[in-house]
Amino acid sequence: MVKLFIFFYTIFTVKMINSILYKLFRNHRRGWDPIGEEQLKTYSSNVHLQNIDSAQLDNILKYFVNPKNKKVLDLGAGTGRHTKFFSEIGCQVDWLDVSVNMLGLAKEYVGDEKKNITFHTKHIEEVDELTGHYDLIFIRLCWYYCFNDYSFANKVMSKLDNGGILYLLTNNSKYKYQEVKIHQKI
Repeated sequence: MVKLFIFFYTIFTVKMINSILYKLFRNHRRGWDPIGEEQLKTYSSNVHLQNIDSAQLDNILKYFVNPKNKKVLDLGAGTGRHTKFFSEIGCQVDWLDVSVNMLGLAKEYVGDEKKNITFHTKHIEEVDELTGHYDLIFIRLCWYYCFNDYSFANKVMSKLDNGGILYLLTNNSKYKYQEVKIHQKI
């Protein structure tokens, strides 16, 4: 029981400290960018951009019938590889990421001809500042960067349209999404 308490206390403390650091120093509105030049070089390699799991996307489409003109939020969108996929199947896509460096890379990757993509440079905690609701909210890994799981979950859920789908992908050492059973749509 004590170990469990220490585990949760540590997680809470780390998230609280990260929240304070972000507000004081690591705020993108003050010019801070989590993706530096070296990381950007890694991300900008075509290997990373092409590293998209088509089986994962097929899994999404099982639950996202008739995607044409559906509104999608790619939260923590990074390089834009999933944004591009959703755009190409006819969705209206909002790309959201905190990194201005990633914004440039994503715009270059998806191309200027993509009129159905809107770009937002915001921290994931600012998702509630977006207008409207979404038919699909796609979150891949960025959940780890929220300051408060409960608060962030409420913000995300408030942006989901009635009957919409939240697709949350978080990895761990034993993660195999092919083996995951979806019990209900969120």
